[in-house]
Amino acid sequence: MRATTSHRRMAIAALSAMSFMALSPVVGGGVAFAADANAAKAPKKLSAAKKKAAAKKRLLAGRDKRCREAATKRKLSFPQYRACLKNGKPARQSDATRTITKTVEKIVEKQVPGPAAPPAAPGKKAKNIILMIGDGMGVTHIDAARQRYYGAAGQLNMEKFPTLGTVSTYAVEPGSAKPNYVTDSASAATAWSSGVKTYNAALGVDAKGSVVPTLMELAKQAGFRTGNVSTAEITDATPAGQMSHALARGCQGPVYSTKACQDLEITGEELPTSDVRVTPIADQIARNGTADVILGGGLGRFDASDETALKQQGYAVLGSVAGQVPATKTDLAAAGGKKVFGLFNKGNLTVEKTKQENPSAPEAQEPSLPEMTRKAISLLGDKSSKGKGFYLQIEGALIDKRSHANDAAQTLEEIKA
Repeated sequence: MRATTSHRRMAIAALSAMSFMALSPVVGGGVAFAADANAAKAPKKLSAAKKKAAAKKRLLAGRDKRCREAATKRKLSFPQYRACLKNGKPARQSDATRTITKTVEKIVEKQVPGPAAPPAAPGKKAKNIILMIGDGMGVTHIDAARQRYYGAAGQLNMEKFPTLGTVSTYAVEPGSAKPNYVTDSASAATAWSSGVKTYNAALGVDAKGSVVPTLMELAKQAGFRTGNVSTAEITDATPAGQMSHALARGCQGPVYSTKACQDLEITGEELPTSDVRVTPIADQIARNGTADVILGGGLGRFDASDETALKQQGYAVLGSVAGQVPATKTDLAAAGGKKVFGLFNKGNLTVEKTKQENPSAPEAQEPSLPEMTRKAISLLGDKSSKGKGFYLQIEGALIDKRSHANDAAQTLEEIKA
């Protein structure tokens, strides 16, 4: 989701043409807008034209107050707030927005185990939740993949779901609610995993740097089994957004770096190394137990102490973290148990097209995204666990990385995967 200059222009153009529904209010429990404290005041002696302008200004000030109150109380999206200012009365949330808002509130309050079931299963609740993310994937990617593999009249599996929608993941400026329309993967991941808008590069913290809980943490606390799968380094923004809290996404590990982990603009002072927000993401993942099943890349971010910490918590560690030996798809196929940690490359995993064209290369021993997904579902859904169900996040990260390289062939292969 990181953007090039051309991507930024496209993103800003798209924002001007599309209206997104809001998953949650901005930091502070509502949509925050600044009102003009002098808007209701007018000079005592005015011409007729100025009196009319002053009256209009007072009208707009009153309207602004009502709309801000409605935005906070009803959790209206920014486009709905603008419509309120224009029309003079608060707009109702769309059914989809209202449903998502209520669902998130219930999950946070632990009143229900997960989102309501789609219309195809009336009266039932979802037991297992799988969040699939195509990093950097937009509607043009989906159109291209559909036409490449299924033709103009075909459909990708993601287009066949009974319910489809969008959620805004724009960032905000540090310490404020001012929108930054060109988001990165970290602030976007925080938007859907924690329900707050935050600044670019932040993970699991709000715009002021305060720690906020993630959906995976809440699911774990509520008794769900949890899993995190990615074709990127598992410490990268999207997977890390569910399992860590960092002022700067670059604070991944294995070596602590003040420059990579601290952010004086946010905190005003250097934090002690014991503060979770400046603890390398790899150290957090290896010790907090947020995800029961962790599969992906990024072995080079972890060291021997991380492997020890994982094993002490009961994880089956595939390959060797201490020896920096990546696991293989054979290791994955043989893996079992309630907790599994498997990293198959020191960095990001290898794109599918490259593995297909070089079947004898060591990288060809990496499992595919579908293979990791099937295994994660098998491990998390094991009936012997007797849990409430599971929450699993799966990221196709290489869509974004090959898009940055304008590599259409490999981008399409990753979308298909």
